[in-house]
Amino acid sequence: MTPLEESIEHWERLVSGNRLPNENIGINDCALCRAYLYNSSVKACVGCPVSETTGKTHCENTPYNLVMKIKAEMFFIPYSVFLDTKEFKEAAKKELEFLKSLLPKTMNLRVKFGFIREFEIPDEIKDSPSEIGKFIANDFEQAENGNEIIRYYIEETTPSIPELLNYQI
Repeated sequence: MTPLEESIEHWERLVSGNRLPNENIGINDCALCRAYLYNSSVKACVGCPVSETTGKTHCENTPYNLVMKIKAEMFFIPYSVFLDTKEFKEAAKKELEFLKSLLPKTMNLRVKFGFIREFEIPDEIKDSPSEIGKFIANDFEQAENGNEIIRYYIEETTPSIPELLNYQI
């Protein structure tokens, strides 16, 4: 699992209220911060997908700023209470949506022979397994045995459930 995917799971738990014991906000609870904040002696956040998107460090210009603003306004409220407030959850939802928008739009394809190929899946078909299957099948040349059904297992790097698809090529 990538630091971005771990961070998304973290924010999903925060939004849902199903936090892990002692789970919080901040650099110690952020997989992205743990991976990228201090990985360079020259500049913070080198390689972080948030920083690469915003051009800033420390999550500037992201919904995380709103989370921290709300926390500052509720400074004397313990984190365990703050994380359950309506204001926090609304801001956390925005952060979660932002992080999900950073996920790559590519899919890795595994064919039963162990071949892996990366595809750029058009946004207009990304939610339709049958259309994705057609898109991928059209890209492959005729198999050695044209009647053989090859099972494609699509491992999405987007946050949806992978599906097993069969196509005859």
